[in-house]
Amino acid sequence: MKLTKVTYVLTVLAGLGLAACQQDIDVDLPPYEPKLVLECYLEEGQPVRLTLLESRGYLDVASLPLVDGATVVLSHQGLNDTIPNVPFVDRATGKSYNYSSPTPIKTDYDSPYTLTVTDKQGRRLTATTRFIRPVAIKSITPEFNQNGEAYGLTKFDDNPQQKNYYRLTLTRNIRVDTLSLDALLDDAFSNGEEINWGSGYTFKKGDTIHATLYHCTEDYYKFLTTAQSARQANVNPFAASGEVISNVRGGLGVFATLTYDYRSVVIK
Repeated sequence: MKLTKVTYVLTVLAGLGLAACQQDIDVDLPPYEPKLVLECYLEEGQPVRLTLLESRGYLDVASLPLVDGATVVLSHQGLNDTIPNVPFVDRATGKSYNYSSPTPIKTDYDSPYTLTVTDKQGRRLTATTRFIRPVAIKSITPEFNQNGEAYGLTKFDDNPQQKNYYRLTLTRNIRVDTLSLDALLDDAFSNGEEINWGSGYTFKKGDTIHATLYHCTEDYYKFLTTAQSARQANVNPFAASGEVISNVRGGLGVFATLTYDYRSVVIK
């Protein structure tokens, strides 16, 4: 049993005065069992790249250690492809991976993809995902206010024959690390209709708006929304913490496909 001392400040408003009380308490935390943490996305025409880490307790070091020497197998239509423990750095995004394969992914909308990971300790995790067809962006329109600031209005059509989940990102001038909008959407209130979604007034004349519309599987959408809620709970003491919903079994993380449409427009 791990004994941790936690200091908290209780602020009490009584009558016309503001009183602050500080008290030290001891909290018994159960022993934490580290788990494998996976992050892997499949994208048409791109090689398989993934990050494998090991989780740590809430009060332990912030950075998670890499897990090397594991056997990683991607299975599809009865074929197994072993992903070697070869580090890779994506120069476009700056993101690094500790497993990568030079073989590009070919999109198959009919058959699932399964990832199986077994580390040197015998721990095993599995996850399954599939490709779904992209949804086209109809238009991106800049709309100005009286101060000459513009927001980006993105339009696309929702398919009424199925439940749909989306992630829409808008970036300014370059496609990486300049997020002006990152919205998670479903079609609960717009099934089969045209969806219009605007950003904040973060653009001006001469800027380029880059719009990427991801068509998400339900598993990936649940992961994104619950991970977002968990991040918000960590910085808000009054928010209810929640479990991150994942399609990874035997560990933590996410295994998903990236299916998207991309368009850009120069603001004039």
